[in-house]
Amino acid sequence: MRVLSVRRPLAAAAAAGCLLLSAAGHARPVTIEDALQSGTIANTAIDPTERWAVIEYARPYASAPRFDFDLLQPMMTTELRVADLERPGPAALLFPPEPGAGYAAGPFSPDGRRIAVYRLTDAAFSLGVVDLAARTVRWFDVAPDISWEGRAVGWASPRRLLVITPPPGSLPHYVRMQRAWRSLPPRWESVALGGAAPAVWRGGRALKDQPRTQPGRLLRLDVETGAAEVLATGRFVDLEVSASGKYAAVLERGEDVRLQADAPVHGDMGVATFRKRLRLVPVSGGAAASPCPGCDLLQGLLVWAPNQDRLLAYARDDGQAWRQGRLIDVDARTGRLARLPAGFRPAVVGRPEIVAAGWMGASPVVYGRTDGATRDDWWRLAGPRPVNLTGSLPQAPMAGVSLAGERLTVATPAGGWSLDVDGQARRLEPRGVAPLAPWSRGLRRRAGHELGRRALPVRVREAAGDRLHDLAAARAVDLPLPDGAELFAYAPRRGAALVRTLSPGGRQALLWITADRPPVSVLAANPRLSDVEPPRAIPVHHTAPDGRPLTSWLLAPKAASGAPAPPLIVVPYLGQIHSRRPQVRIEGTVRDQWEALHLTGQGYAVLLPSLPLPADGRGPGEGLADRVLAIVDAAARQPDTGSLFDDAQLGLLGVSFGAHNVLAIITQTDRFKVAVAAHGPSSLITKWGEFGLGRVFPEAEIPSAWSIGWAETLQGLMGAPPWEAPDRYVANSPLMHAGRIRTPLLMVQGEFDSMSAAEGERMFSALFRQDKTVELAIYGGEGHVFASPGTIRDYYGRVFAWLDTWLQADHRRTQASSAAALSRPIPSPRQISLSGWSAASMAARSSTPSAASRPSSR
Repeated sequence: MRVLSVRRPLAAAAAAGCLLLSAAGHARPVTIEDALQSGTIANTAIDPTERWAVIEYARPYASAPRFDFDLLQPMMTTELRVADLERPGPAALLFPPEPGAGYAAGPFSPDGRRIAVYRLTDAAFSLGVVDLAARTVRWFDVAPDISWEGRAVGWASPRRLLVITPPPGSLPHYVRMQRAWRSLPPRWESVALGGAAPAVWRGGRALKDQPRTQPGRLLRLDVETGAAEVLATGRFVDLEVSASGKYAAVLERGEDVRLQADAPVHGDMGVATFRKRLRLVPVSGGAAASPCPGCDLLQGLLVWAPNQDRLLAYARDDGQAWRQGRLIDVDARTGRLARLPAGFRPAVVGRPEIVAAGWMGASPVVYGRTDGATRDDWWRLAGPRPVNLTGSLPQAPMAGVSLAGERLTVATPAGGWSLDVDGQARRLEPRGVAPLAPWSRGLRRRAGHELGRRALPVRVREAAGDRLHDLAAARAVDLPLPDGAELFAYAPRRGAALVRTLSPGGRQALLWITADRPPVSVLAANPRLSDVEPPRAIPVHHTAPDGRPLTSWLLAPKAASGAPAPPLIVVPYLGQIHSRRPQVRIEGTVRDQWEALHLTGQGYAVLLPSLPLPADGRGPGEGLADRVLAIVDAAARQPDTGSLFDDAQLGLLGVSFGAHNVLAIITQTDRFKVAVAAHGPSSLITKWGEFGLGRVFPEAEIPSAWSIGWAETLQGLMGAPPWEAPDRYVANSPLMHAGRIRTPLLMVQGEFDSMSAAEGERMFSALFRQDKTVELAIYGGEGHVFASPGTIRDYYGRVFAWLDTWLQADHRRTQASSAAALSRPIPSPRQISLSGWSAASMAARSSTPSAASRPSSR
């Protein structure tokens, strides 16, 4: 880690990653160690026969053998558990985990006897198959590929598994990208020995010579004999097997999506950087077909009809925007595309883009509208005239919809309806339902992009407590839900469910609930958190710039008796609207960096402001300080929040795009006494066109499209390249206004940050030249989200120390001094000191200034 600091003698009431004393009584605030030492109950799935439940359980985060897998890091602590639902009870290990390995669950076989599993180690990513009854696992010499949105594994029969693999001898591209830094030392060594290690990109006429990734394979694997046969070769990124098991639909990587000089990057064109071509592969062998040549497929919607070999997908012609695309209905037996009704447009929403569709018997069902319609609805596309299934309903949501057989179930807070093939609606009781979809994370993809084959239950809010109802079940399912329970897996034939409960502090329990028996505990986590008390969350009501009502949230720590109101830390993130009460609690992982939770644990009040992206054509930075301070003032005036913080003691903390927001705010106001900006860009001009660590893999794609799209049409909102809108870029780049900054600023970057560390270096240099108070910490080996427990401890200790230095800390006098906790050695054999600027030396150099002598920044 490198730390650069320019400041007057100041220092830190060096706050800690670990508070040693709790507040009055048994309840205590959360600490960094609570997060590092906590596990979580994650993905849970029930097999098709409803006999087995397989659970991904992540052990305490700090127990991982390594911390250099970026977004795959949670897998390194995950083990697999299994519960027998015929004899519900505590879940057992599915198989003994190996030292240095982490796991994830894949799909069940159609007969429910087996489940595919994945194993990640420092050197390999492997596929295995578990016999659920015998609890035995067989590992194959096969590395399934991983892509951002697609699937790489699917069952064609109870013993045949289809697998997309990377090129022979290569790790999956996604794994290599998450550890891109490991490709650097061999390049350096080559140069050190007199060789060359160029990475070359080409454009224009030379683009045809750009190196490409080597093709992978689609394998058919016999899980009983281990025999593998290559069905097709190509640069495949997604896979879906038909219900009959006779065909595989695969998406293959095609040509790059060329950037258009006269149009913003991404935007209406979508975020895809390469075309995706459809191939249909016979599972028994034979030639693959390309039924839609020239079509660019939307990754995320590949859904087979339940009783026919027909595939529903969404495609556009090369060069079209996604909203100009169309649904395609492909008969795999003949390769023919059915003609769908003209004048109908599916709704294309989100980024990456989503089209919601499925099958009602033999007819496609899709969310969208006909020409001239004023709202999106669910339509059945059969014959020349589409049928509006939800046109008679007061609401037609895209989410909260499930499809079983020939009935569509729609659940909204206003009520639930069951719709037949003609759109005849039957009101379902009780009223006041809310959709309840199983919670999941990990390697599963496409959740919410397509309609499932099973109806989903709904949560019903009742005065006596919440209940789980299946509105479309053949027999009534009516289950009482524990307070705050989340649905993890549902067994409709058994009329039962697996739900997870979380205590306010972070204890977790996975419960098997049925109608006729008390809940059975299947798995529990984090009993040590029984005394943790999370902050209170109080709504703050205000209006948006356009006059619409908004709600922000004030998080208030438990105050000691007689203590003054604490300082307020505002955590902005432009584009985030907090319409629901924030779930500020330990989830067993620190990868989300719960700044708000840990700030309240240190005694600060925290404001989470709702900040819609500007719709007036201005960029993200203009007028942002006034918007944020208006919310602070609204909270100060509101009777139930005004006494919970000191509005004369304000600080800012932002992460990623939130860091850019922080930098913009302190160029516009001096009202904040301190600021922290972590992992953010200081200039839209310099962020535009950056490669990041994509520079390591020129064969993968031209990486500049991502940063260009971010600056022009995503969060940057510039709408054009810098040479076409220079004034707009200057107005929204805090670096160009560094002369206005007077707020003491701590900046934090990772060495391999996707928001390049150079962004922090530029702003530091601008303030350094002006002799402004600033500190920059660049953490070696880290990316955009910190991974190592040592880094996390140091980061939070540094942040707390910086805040305590510049804000009145009287509210914390009743808490333990944290300097000793911060300066103690990090309990890790992998700690390496790269400089004298350790957290311990920082604390040793620091002394807490009094209110009278507190330094002021320039």
